[in-house]
Amino acid sequence: MRALGAAFRVAVEVERVAGNTGDGAGFNAPATEYANVKGTRNVRRTPQGTTVVDPYVLEFAHGVDVPVGSRVTVDGETAIVESSELVRGAFGVPHHREVRAL
Repeated sequence: MRALGAAFRVAVEVERVAGNTGDGAGFNAPATEYANVKGTRNVRRTPQGTTVVDPYVLEFAHGVDVPVGSRVTVDGETAIVESSELVRGAFGVPHHREVRAL
């Protein structure tokens, strides 16, 4: 695995989910975190004619908390976090957090 640290270059606005307000999910105030963006949010069609949206794949520092259901905004496009997993490196040491947002 490559070394992280100063490698996080893209500013991502993260609105962490705060719970259900009755009208839908409530969110905390936006915070700026830095991440590597590994994917794009492409809309494409399968040979069967189904529309598929590819998720963003974001890599944050391992200490950054991005819960499932939160909103992330990258380059003006907002997406909802579908998964947030801590990736471990050698000897089980936390390396980075991988977030998929659709």
